[in-house]
Amino acid sequence: MQQKVIIIIHLCITKEQKETVEAIEKLQLFVNEYPNSKYLAEANTLVKELDFKLEKKAFEIAKQYNLIGGYTGDYVASIKSFNNFLLEFPGATLRGDAFYYRFNSAYKLAILSVDYKKEERLKEALDYYQALNKSYPNSVYLEEANILKEELQQELNTFTTKS
Repeated sequence: MQQKVIIIIHLCITKEQKETVEAIEKLQLFVNEYPNSKYLAEANTLVKELDFKLEKKAFEIAKQYNLIGGYTGDYVASIKSFNNFLLEFPGATLRGDAFYYRFNSAYKLAILSVDYKKEERLKEALDYYQALNKSYPNSVYLEEANILKEELQQELNTFTTKS
């Protein structure tokens, strides 16, 4: 019986998110019904792999909005997607990357903004930088983020000197 469940679960693993979620649910049922199974470790490993698959897909979608923003000049969708990603996957492996790309999108949005929105967006981008720096002080992106932060601060200074 247990072998059949594992085989069925392996067959459920596809590229479609709906089927991935269903496979995770079936694995959870298996784990709950057979907590002493010799397949418990394998089932838990599969759950982790499938969870990462969902995480990676959500991350790549948000990252794609960042890329598309380069053509449209609109990075709002990217920022919202990364915010949603961070809420949906609080323990995500890609969490540090998401913090960076959210900041990067906010940076681009602020720099490209019209004057009447620019100051507010510069401040918001700096807030995202602070979140990145606080949560991931050793991020591989920090050197680049620091350069972008300096540019944001210089732009923001032009608004404070105008006042």
